[in-house]
Amino acid sequence: MNCDVVVIGAGIMGCAVAWRLQQRGLGVILIERGVPGAEASSAAAGILAPQAEADEPGPFLSLALASRRLYPDFIAEVQERTGMDVGYRREGTLVLARPGDEDEDEEERAALLSRMAWQKRAGLRVSLLSPQDLREAEPKLAPCAAALHFPDDHQVEADKLARALSLAAAQAGARFVTAHVQRVIHDGERALGVAVEGETISAAQVVVAAGSWSSLVEGSTLSPRAVRPMRGQMLELDTRPPALHHVVFGHV
Repeated sequence: MNCDVVVIGAGIMGCAVAWRLQQRGLGVILIERGVPGAEASSAAAGILAPQAEADEPGPFLSLALASRRLYPDFIAEVQERTGMDVGYRREGTLVLARPGDEDEDEEERAALLSRMAWQKRAGLRVSLLSPQDLREAEPKLAPCAAALHFPDDHQVEADKLARALSLAAAQAGARFVTAHVQRVIHDGERALGVAVEGETISAAQVVVAAGSWSSLVEGSTLSPRAVRPMRGQMLELDTRPPALHHVVFGHV
């Protein structure tokens, strides 16, 4: 079996890469050990919030902001090509002051103001909400001294996006193979393909998109701790109607 590019991992990143490469005329094989998108891609909260999660300006924030600017057109293309709604929401993100006594409330408000100041200096949109503003925006929230609103931080339903991207890649001609990758095959510094369960898939290029397991792919050239999994839990509540209208960081 051979192709132009082998992509290891068929989550959101792997399928997106495969889709774009197929659009450019390259033949792609995606290798996934299970169901495409069924691991971290479908378990993520889908929060697209570089501003809400940034503590200071820097190269990583600049990269995240550049990615965010591309997202609306990217989502529109995915939905148009596949006919699937991926739950893209533009209401924005709220970061709440942590509750405390009067002195602690003032400290929290000052911290939010400081955060707002440097982001405004960077030309980013952000506003401070009073307790009354917040009550109007999110009536179900507990009382809060203040909050920041980031209108350009959005959200997507990650499981829906994962399914849509796997469909987009398949529609474009990418081939999916269910297998465990044993190793990336090299000739010096040049990748020649991958070995999977007794078979070799030859390719001029290899893309490692195995998420938190990428460092475990033999021959990936990544150091063992370059990428590592982080344990976490999520609780999903399906309220009718929805209790919140924004992504909220803080106490509920």
